[in-house]
Amino acid sequence: MRKGKRTYALKKFLLETKQYFVQNLLKIFLTVTITSVVMCVVAYIFASKGVIDSKGIMLALVEKMEDIEISFTGIFKNNMVASGIIAITGVVPFLFIPTFIYAINVGVIGVLLAVMNGIGENPITSLVFGILPHGITELTAIFLSTTIGIKICSNISLLILRKKKLAVVEKEMQYMLVIYIFVVIPLLAISAVIEAYATGWIVEKFLG
Repeated sequence: MRKGKRTYALKKFLLETKQYFVQNLLKIFLTVTITSVVMCVVAYIFASKGVIDSKGIMLALVEKMEDIEISFTGIFKNNMVASGIIAITGVVPFLFIPTFIYAINVGVIGVLLAVMNGIGENPITSLVFGILPHGITELTAIFLSTTIGIKICSNISLLILRKKKLAVVEKEMQYMLVIYIFVVIPLLAISAVIEAYATGWIVEKFLG
């Protein structure tokens, strides 16, 4: 009987979490996703025209990649840290720091594609075969982390301004934690598997 009540309570909470996402986070998530495409295109154009120091950015990216172990564990750990930072920085009120971190990550993709184009590689082909295989799940996780970070920042800001009650903020934090654990982390795990064991083969097969 007690087990049945716990199961019912869990199902009820998960249903509430789903409803919370649809009602409160979906619009932010879609905005983040659409904006990322625009920002990627803008970064690509700026890098192609030399407005952005693409060489310096790529050197910094290469140095960072050298510190990452190219394995499931190394990639998963790196992506977890990146998505975690994006979400956690939302606790700083009013500044919406997650948006800036996410913007940098998205902009780097545009710069990378511009560099590929500059050395004679087709940027669309590079995107399809070099980034999207693992990027679809990875970017979805990053966008969700950004969405959560933005919502956390908004909630804390409203709490400080006394426009939202602490009990409501705490409840919403529980919903967002569940989304992070049961959606973001599995997506990052999937992308790490693909990047570690499939992306290299795909690049060699279609771009090599």
